[in-house]
Amino acid sequence: MAAALVAALLLAGCSSGGSMAIDLVMPEDPALAPAGDRVAQLSLVTWEPGEAPRSETRAVDDPAAGLDMGVLAAGREVGLAVELRSATQRLLGYGASPLPVAPAGGDDTVVRLEVRRPFVYAAGSASRLDTFDSTLDPGDDGTFGGIAVASPVASTATRDGAELVVIAARGDTTAELRLVSTATHQPVDGAVVAIPGAVSDLAVTADGTRAVVAHDGAAGGVSVVDLAAARLGEAVVATVEIGPVGAVALIEQPEAAARAAVLVGRSRAFGCDAELAASSLAVVELSDGGPVVASSIELGSPIADIAAQDGVVYLADPCGDAIDRVAIDEGGEPSVLFSLDEACAVAVQGGRVWGAGWLPLAGAQGARVLLTSSDAEGADMTRVELPPAQERARSTDFEGEDQRVEIVIEADRVRPFELVALPGGDLVALLIEGYFHSEEWTDIFGDPVVSEIELTTFEYLLVQASSRAVVHRLRTFCDGTATAGATLANFECGAGSDQVAVPDEEMYRPVQLSAIYGGR
Repeated sequence: MAAALVAALLLAGCSSGGSMAIDLVMPEDPALAPAGDRVAQLSLVTWEPGEAPRSETRAVDDPAAGLDMGVLAAGREVGLAVELRSATQRLLGYGASPLPVAPAGGDDTVVRLEVRRPFVYAAGSASRLDTFDSTLDPGDDGTFGGIAVASPVASTATRDGAELVVIAARGDTTAELRLVSTATHQPVDGAVVAIPGAVSDLAVTADGTRAVVAHDGAAGGVSVVDLAAARLGEAVVATVEIGPVGAVALIEQPEAAARAAVLVGRSRAFGCDAELAASSLAVVELSDGGPVVASSIELGSPIADIAAQDGVVYLADPCGDAIDRVAIDEGGEPSVLFSLDEACAVAVQGGRVWGAGWLPLAGAQGARVLLTSSDAEGADMTRVELPPAQERARSTDFEGEDQRVEIVIEADRVRPFELVALPGGDLVALLIEGYFHSEEWTDIFGDPVVSEIELTTFEYLLVQASSRAVVHRLRTFCDGTATAGATLANFECGAGSDQVAVPDEEMYRPVQLSAIYGGR
């Protein structure tokens, strides 16, 4: 692998010198490596618990050469991250320590960071785990690709960025966990573990030793997989039955045993469905003897998604039109962090809480996605309203070499059901389900000219929050119906000028999204 060294001199609080060398480990494959001619600057980001991050930035003339990054206090635990950016500030590479490091005064300390392009991964295809390179534009070669794992249903990266943990379905009631190297995008030989039951979500502990797998359905629950054993080709799995678990988030705090928050009774409706039963939140201790349910919190309404950081669980509450927070160890009721119409998804990354919701069809303006973020206390708010969602239905009854008929349909409903905040603080990735309906058109005599049309779509979006720009737009699925008897009665899905569409024979409904060093 390619590597570079960054030196941070340990002076503050240290009488005898000493330094820290940060070994930046990168893939050798140019299609995966973040270094190259596009890298213009490198930033070293450090943070201490409870304090704002600090950043030191240097221009990069030679990405393989070392850089002096200044002074770092000795003897204090800090988090470390490295950002590689282009001259236009596009994030090209990122690496972070999964756990705090404490450089000792007088000693030379070496920290290894796996630096990767911030890839996004979508599960749901029958043939592969889809990959989206956020450093490239839609027309660039390699922007959209895949990893050869059939029928993936969930994935997540280890906190050190070195591996992907991927769950693949093997029938309706069983699955397999396997490891994939992020340096090669190839499965790791021998590391395959059978998982009992259908899988709905996945998380990995910060130290990379355990994967927590959620199972939906009446007999659902949580399985904990020993990843250290999996890397040796051994299967060590412990399961606890809880009920229909739709999502999992890890609760990890300094000097405390790891726990998982699991959402029981997850809502997958377009916004608020008052007919659904209220969800609950179970706290599961990840003990050496296997997972144990420690407590349960009734949430009072159907919840669509959860995320967690620093002992707080965040809830996407579509019926409350809000992102809520629950402090697990304080035993309190959920309280509103910030308001968000039809909140469907939530994610946490770098101390910021992101929520995705939507606004309904209003006159000629179609339904549209809302993105809102804040700090952990609900302050420093941002709000991004994406353009109204549209789809095109192309007539197959009337078309020629230089002409065609398309019906542009505004979205009636959208559901941003998966949300990942990428490192760097400005890019977010979404999976969105859309429903589009167009009424039948008749002529002045009442005869039908254009059929009534209904479309269901699934899309992947990559959004730059600061500019409100859609960077990637890939439609993975489009299907619909049209009534018979009209002059134009047969239609197929068209595509917008800013939209890439998966070929019909490869279409799929995505189910889950993850990213290297991303927050879910």
